[in-house]
Amino acid sequence: MDGVACQHDAIYFILPWRFNILPGCHIHNCKFEDCCPHCNQPLFLTELCSGTLCPKCKGDLSASEAVAMLPDQNQSAANVFFDLEYLLTPQGHEDNSSVPMFVGQELADIRKSQNRQQKLITKSLNFPANAIRAIESATWGRNSFTRYWKYGNALGINFRELFTAAIKNSRLKRELWTADELLEEVNRVYPLLTASHERVTQQMIADEIGVTVNMLRGPKKVRKRLAEIAALYR
Repeated sequence: MDGVACQHDAIYFILPWRFNILPGCHIHNCKFEDCCPHCNQPLFLTELCSGTLCPKCKGDLSASEAVAMLPDQNQSAANVFFDLEYLLTPQGHEDNSSVPMFVGQELADIRKSQNRQQKLITKSLNFPANAIRAIESATWGRNSFTRYWKYGNALGINFRELFTAAIKNSRLKRELWTADELLEEVNRVYPLLTASHERVTQQMIADEIGVTVNMLRGPKKVRKRLAEIAALYR
């Protein structure tokens, strides 16, 4: 990935350029090049760290004409750049093992506030079946950085806002729900899940709420409501 116009100002490659989600340079309003404009061979950042010459044909990459981005592309590039800059800069919470949990719960809360289902977002983003569940439950190993970015983008929140809110709120996985809160959540998500015309299971309800099945089945009044729902499918 190469910023042609950027190399007139500095012969180095900044860290955010290493991420494929960054489409170009918002400062110079130019797209990144994946191929050499002289020989059309693919460019790899690891081959360019020593200068601005194409490793194949030795053409000067900084002398070629830059391809401008559209206004909306430039704004998108700026947002992505500032997100990456935030993530790559020490924030003081890197050693906090609870951060993934806070972030996952924050994403779950945002999704629920928008009245959106895991299953439908998973389909729209072409994610594996359990990807969003893994993100919201902080099972980081099952998801790539790009999936987190795409999910946050689908919910309309950038990483700066997401991490700031997650750390500020210090949200845990809600292990202390009251019986009334859980019952209210069951009654809220059940109609949403029936829209898929599939059998609504306790696992599906728990996933939508953001709790485990054991937590869900704890209060007596919630177990009664779950039994009522199960009876509808007999």
